Amino acid sequence: MRMQRGEQVAGIDAELARSMVRACFPSAHGKEVAGRLHMEVPDIWPLLEALESAGYITRNIHGGGGEPGTEWSLTIAGNALRMASFGRPIARETADRLLAGVIERVREYNADDSKPYVVDELTVFGSYLDTEVVRLGDLDIAVKFSARREGSDSSEALLVYADRSGRSFSTFVDQLDWATKEMFAALRQRSAYVNIHRDDPRQLTDRWKVVYP
Repeated sequence: MRMQRGEQVAGIDAELARSMVRACFPSAHGKEVAGRLHMEVPDIWPLLEALESAGYITRNIHGGGGEPGTEWSLTIAGNALRMASFGRPIARETADRLLAGVIERVREYNADDSKPYVVDELTVFGSYLDTEVVRLGDLDIAVKFSARREGSDSSEALLVYADRSGRSFSTFVDQLDWATKEMFAALRQRSAYVNIHRDDPRQLTDRWKVVYP
């Protein structure tokens, strides 16, 4: 997703809306969101509800309901907004080239037997599927992946894989998630216009297309 400064999302300034969904990632209570944005809960609550109504976040009620027990998490649209940038759109020809590049990198990744996962499916969704749009904000791609072999996605195997990377990790979760982050980074190849998603777009939209295999 690519936006212009001054644009609005769900009736909220686009930059603030992006900051809000980032504060909700991967999930957060209202007080946590307010704290991360240095705002007060009464001020943040109607904005969260506006983002919910627009389909960017969802709420889960814990402990009998009420504001203290409400936890917010992102939808596919919310994840796209979280990764949104502000800048110039790209031509459809550029988006086609970017997509072809991602597909080629999937083939390269799947051919590397040292990786713990294989990419099973790529699904494009969003504005790319509107053939009348010639200038696109970015390219949204959902990735479905699975274990390369039995046990290659176990906690033990993923920890060993992360350790072999030579990187240092601040948390245990970061270490477990390294193989996935590495895979997504390989597919994006640092492109600011390619957004990779874990979620299945079929759950939220009827505009999607499988492009790999």
